[in-house]
Amino acid sequence: MNARVIDFYKKMNSNGVKNRIDSQYWIYEINSEIKRVNGLSKRFIQVFFFNRYFNENENLMRLYLLVNGQEIQQDRFSKMSTNDPNVLAFILEVDLAEEGKDVEIIGYIQDGKKIDLKGDYVKPFTVNDAPETLRILKLYEFSGQDKEVNVLPKIDEDHWICMCGNYNPIEDTYCKVCATKLEEARRIANIDQKSLILNNINKVIKREGNETVDDMINRYVYKFQITYGFSKEEILEHINRDELIKNNGFNNSINTGKTEAISDNGSASYDSQTTEIHVTPVDNNPPTKNNKLIMIAGVIIGIIILVFLVQSLMEPYLQEQCYEKGGLWINGACEMFNEGF
Repeated sequence: MNARVIDFYKKMNSNGVKNRIDSQYWIYEINSEIKRVNGLSKRFIQVFFFNRYFNENENLMRLYLLVNGQEIQQDRFSKMSTNDPNVLAFILEVDLAEEGKDVEIIGYIQDGKKIDLKGDYVKPFTVNDAPETLRILKLYEFSGQDKEVNVLPKIDEDHWICMCGNYNPIEDTYCKVCATKLEEARRIANIDQKSLILNNINKVIKREGNETVDDMINRYVYKFQITYGFSKEEILEHINRDELIKNNGFNNSINTGKTEAISDNGSASYDSQTTEIHVTPVDNNPPTKNNKLIMIAGVIIGIIILVFLVQSLMEPYLQEQCYEKGGLWINGACEMFNEGF
């Protein structure tokens, strides 16, 4: 799932766009513009939409639309990014006096199969993508796991939002994008964050440098007091000193009396039980850099910067030429519009 879907949801809601719950393609923004073309004023509607499962591979062949009460079809789409085929746009010319921009998808042809949409309209909804909430989930609930967490799950009467961000009808017991179970999403949605943090506190405490166990604990107690507002007593109550010693490399010096030191010539370890000293030499001759490769990389970077500068200088001229031809400038390229309906 692409985390950008959260921004699309927010734009959908703020723009009051109509989408149906059974559609794979949702509109997130509609703009109406008047442009001078060959000396004439013309009105255009720009429609931006996305494949909400983020699995587009030029599967979409046609959209059936209801535009200001008129049914039309649209066969040409433009990718909004060369790197993402899931975000698309198209342009329509409408009558100059037609100020409305009410556009909805009522069907589409995908991979040669026509799909008529009959589901209910998607009601306005909110998502919780607060950075601190997501950070806590990733750090304490899914630490070390390859789990996509873009929002805090939310379960409503007619739909549920998965952690990956996908909007699912309430009838679906598995997320269509990441296969997370509805019950798992419900559990995560109801997690008490304070308990989650304190119950996993020993997993996140890490030693820095040569600090002692007490120094490490005191540093984290202060950090958790400042960050989360927890009291010193409740933090210490959940800290397991033995587990921290085991997880942070204190075992050798405590259990065997073995100490380590590092000098310019290498590292030496002394074992009090055997009175032996073991020295590991340090390589003082790091590999030299290949100046030729650095020079080539610099030239390539310079060429790339030059190309970007030329493109930025040419863009205003290309935009004007695009409008003169009767097109619209979208995402750095000239897009032609339909001849009306």
